[in-house]
Amino acid sequence: VGEIEKLINDRVVCIGEIGLDYYWNDNKEVQKRYFKEFIDLAYKYSLPICIHCREAINDTLEIIKEKQSVIIKGIMHCYAGSKEMVKDFIDNKMYLSFGGVLTFKNGKKMVESFLATPKDRILIETDCPYLTPEPYRGQLNSPKYVNLVVDKIHTAYNYVRIDIISKYPDEIASALLEGIQRGCTILDVKGGYTHELKSDVFMIISSYELQKAAEIVRLTDPGAFMTVSPIKRIFGKFFKHTII
Repeated sequence: VGEIEKLINDRVVCIGEIGLDYYWNDNKEVQKRYFKEFIDLAYKYSLPICIHCREAINDTLEIIKEKQSVIIKGIMHCYAGSKEMVKDFIDNKMYLSFGGVLTFKNGKKMVESFLATPKDRILIETDCPYLTPEPYRGQLNSPKYVNLVVDKIHTAYNYVRIDIISKYPDEIASALLEGIQRGCTILDVKGGYTHELKSDVFMIISSYELQKAAEIVRLTDPGAFMTVSPIKRIFGKFFKHTII
């Protein structure tokens, strides 16, 4: 730990990955001691932590709870806990990061954990070069495959894509209303994006036609609240509270 501390300067933004890995090393007590010491080191320099956890979820949570008062905030890298444990990690200043496992055929439990996580505490990743998402599982992973994780997220949230080439606001509005009436949680429209959080629909407008379509939707369905947010256009396929 002392050797790592010598490397800390004003360019360091996080301490990690730190944590427990019982798959490769069963020396649990040594791992726990170093894990705690690295948490203390991060606190000393007011830095967040990034946690690696493999086959050690219960002990990891136990230590996080024990050291909660000296944790600034942290990321559970490649979260592998149950949906029941999500609240415990969230309550102890953690963000949960999900990767390619979400796309696996046997990844149902991870999807459940993902859906149990508040949207403002979700991160996505690939864990390159490991845990390659489907349909490339078994091959070398790459950061470019993060879009496959996003696609799975869209599916989990009942995502429906609606491509509209029409320039007529009334036709665009009709498609938007159809999606809303079908109970979609996210609508993706060519040229703009809509997002629903709780009972409201948030629309990212990228053209005059979509602006006019939003006005039609508001008049037709007052419960669909539309807001213009050009700044978020670049993150249109993500959620309103996605941490980038």
